[in-house]
Amino acid sequence: MFISKKYFVIVWMILLAPLFGFSQIIGNQEAIVIKKNYPFLSYVIQNKEVKQLLKNDAILQQWKRSFRQQTEALIKEKDNPNNVYAIFDQLMLNDSAIGILGERLDLILKNNSSVSNWLIANKLAYIAPISKQQNLTVQYAWNKDLEGIRYSINVYGKGAKPHYPNIDSMSVEHANTRTKLELQRIFFDVVENTLDDDALFFMPSLKTATGLLEINGRYNATDFEPMEFSVNKNAVAKAKKVSWSAFSYSHILVLGAGPEIAADSINPLNILRCRLAAEQYLKKVAPFIMVSGGRVHPYKTEYSEAMEMKKYMVNELHIPDEAIIMEPHARHTTTNIRNAVRLLVKYGIPTAKPGIIVTTRDQSGWLTDDGFVKRCSSEMGIVPFSGIKRIYSTAVSYIPEIQSLYIDNKEPLDP
Repeated sequence: MFISKKYFVIVWMILLAPLFGFSQIIGNQEAIVIKKNYPFLSYVIQNKEVKQLLKNDAILQQWKRSFRQQTEALIKEKDNPNNVYAIFDQLMLNDSAIGILGERLDLILKNNSSVSNWLIANKLAYIAPISKQQNLTVQYAWNKDLEGIRYSINVYGKGAKPHYPNIDSMSVEHANTRTKLELQRIFFDVVENTLDDDALFFMPSLKTATGLLEINGRYNATDFEPMEFSVNKNAVAKAKKVSWSAFSYSHILVLGAGPEIAADSINPLNILRCRLAAEQYLKKVAPFIMVSGGRVHPYKTEYSEAMEMKKYMVNELHIPDEAIIMEPHARHTTTNIRNAVRLLVKYGIPTAKPGIIVTTRDQSGWLTDDGFVKRCSSEMGIVPFSGIKRIYSTAVSYIPEIQSLYIDNKEPLDP
C-alpha cells in the first residue's frame, strides 16, 4: 500500500470530522501552517467582518456554485484512469480564475479599514525589495497566497519535484496509476466537505494544500511553535532585561549541519560549532547563542538540529537555558540567517546591533564570498544581512536586515 497505516489514520480522522462541516475545522498545527504560508487567507478566516463580506457577495457565491458543479462532475468520474489528478488540477485554479477572484476581492475589501491596516502592517511579508510594487494590495496578497497553494498541491499531491528533492519531496509513493487514483480519491472526499454553502470560496484549495502537507508528514513549519511559550520562553524573558550596550553583538549564531546517518542525533560538526559558540559566550561578546537548523538530513529525520545543539550546550557545556534561542525551522544556510533575523525582530532584540556567526574556517570564507549574496537573492528573493565580514578564521559578523520578514511560500516547510 502506498500510504502507511499512520497516514490512513490521519486521513480517516479528517473524513470522520463532525457533521457541521469539515471546512470549519482547522487544527492547531494546521492554523500555524496557514498563518506562516498564507497569512492573508489566515487573516480572512479569522476576521468575522471580512469573512461575512465575502460570504454575502453574490458574484463570489455564483463562482462558488459554478466551481462546485464542475467539481461534482469530476467526482462522478473519480475512477477514470485517464483522469488522474483531475481534482488537483481543479483545485490549483487556473490563472484566469485567480485573476478574476483577486480583482473581485480587491473591489470588495479595498475600502475596509481593518483590511487596509492589515495590508500596511504586513507589507514586508509580501513585497521583496526587488519588486516594483509600492504598496501591498488585496489582489497582490491573494495572488501570492494562491501561488503558494498551487506549489504545495503540485509537489505534495501530483509529485512534482520541489526545489530540493533530496530533502523536501513528497513521502507518499505515486509511481503508478492505481496509487495516483487512491490519493486523488481521498481528496475528492475532502473537497466534498469543503463545498458547503457556509464555506469560503477558497477553502477547498486551501484545505487540500494543508491536507497534502499533513499526510506527507510535512508540517515542519509547526515544530516547537509557539516557541515564545515553549523552547524560547526563558530566553524571551531574559531579552526584556538585557543591557544591550554592554555587548559587542546581539547574538552568536550557530549554523546547523544535519547528520547523514539516521541513527545519529547530532553531527560532529555541530559539536565543534557549539564549542566555538560557547567560548564566545563565556567571553561575554553577546548575551545569547542562537542555534539554527530544522529536521533536514537525512530525509525526513526526526532529529531537530537546533534542539540537539541546545541539549548539547545545556547538558554538556553548561550554558544556561535562558541564554539559548532555538531557531528550529531553517533547512539551508540562507534561511539560517533569515530566520535568525526574524526571531530578533519578534523577540525585541535590536537589529541595529550586529550578530556574529561562529563556524568552521571553510564556511566562514564561503559566507563572505559574493557568491553567497547571489545565492540568497536567487533562492529567497532577499538578502537577510549587510556588512558581512570575516573577523577571524572561525567567525563572521553581519548586520541583520529587516527584509528577512519576506515570506517564501514556495518553501512550505519553512516559508
